[in-house]
Amino acid sequence: MRTTVLLCALLAWGATEQVEAQETTEVLRARLDSLSPLLEEARHDLETRTAQIEDARRRAAAAATRVDTVRIDDLTVLTPIDQGADTRSLFTEVWEESFAHLGHSPALSRSVLSFQRVTDEPLPIHIVGGGHVLHRDAWVPRERVKADIRRLIAGAMSHDLRDNRSQVGAWLRGNALDPMSWREAYRQVATTYAIVTRACLAADASACGSAMALQTGFDRIDGPDVGAEILREWYTPQERRALVAQRGWFGRQAMDLRGRCVAQHETEACDEYLLTVGYDWTPLATDIRETVVAHALDVGGEGAWGRLVEYPDMTPAEALEYASAQPLDVLLEGWRAELLAHRPEAFEPLVPSSGRAFLWTLLFAALAMRSTRWRLG
Repeated sequence: MRTTVLLCALLAWGATEQVEAQETTEVLRARLDSLSPLLEEARHDLETRTAQIEDARRRAAAAATRVDTVRIDDLTVLTPIDQGADTRSLFTEVWEESFAHLGHSPALSRSVLSFQRVTDEPLPIHIVGGGHVLHRDAWVPRERVKADIRRLIAGAMSHDLRDNRSQVGAWLRGNALDPMSWREAYRQVATTYAIVTRACLAADASACGSAMALQTGFDRIDGPDVGAEILREWYTPQERRALVAQRGWFGRQAMDLRGRCVAQHETEACDEYLLTVGYDWTPLATDIRETVVAHALDVGGEGAWGRLVEYPDMTPAEALEYASAQPLDVLLEGWRAELLAHRPEAFEPLVPSSGRAFLWTLLFAALAMRSTRWRLG
């Protein structure tokens, strides 16, 4: 009897201890939860204070720094005062060579650019809506510096196409004023797996525009917007099947279509998959489109950039015609001619053919002299 009573007492005591432990845990958790807002507030105050101290340090350093402001038409450039003359010379050269004839750029006129050559820490120059060129090397070729400056200005001006929400800007989705080289553009077109790009290189300039979705005016060529006839114009059945095979699948229906397309070679299933799954199927997209816009600006001459951004509601084809002052077919034929003119050589030997023959002759002679049948005695 005593044993039973003692056992009950122990069980009751253990239960009480467990309840008290649970209550203690809950109390601690509640206290920690109540401290969380205080900790977050303290962290925020510390970050704010640190930012204020850093900003004050920058302002103090900037106050002790003499900065020159260089203005050239739409350009505003901040630079250390002892580099002012060199900065003006560099930016003037680039501006007159590449941008002065294009016309006014609202985005560039609102931007503040920065340029400095440094050997240690850069000056704390604050810029607004622009960018900077910063060279730490002891010596940089002038042409490389000018290329960096050209890229900086082009990036700032390209905001005009985004700021006014123009159709050509949505179609381009890139930098119209700093395109890839013609040689690189040719390689990209030539290696794009599509029947329409082969037609473009062969003879059909209109196929070049089709490969970029220029006539359609789409800003994103994805499933719901592409018609089956456009897919057939861009890709052969085998090419469309290859596109499907390269992609994943989205949902049970897409998985079934992909299987029927890839495994069973059902062309209708391939087309339905491409039309259903949202993706950019355009053969030639941003990089090549940049070269077309740059070509239009080049042939358009004086005020071409202003015309390109003047009417945001124009389709890409209309905007390029207006900027270049040329019909679209003439513009595309000129672009295609430039592309082919910069086609790289198919094979460039390391040494001339006669030199290779001479080297092979020497090699065979050396090997023959090592043979016992050529030795005397």
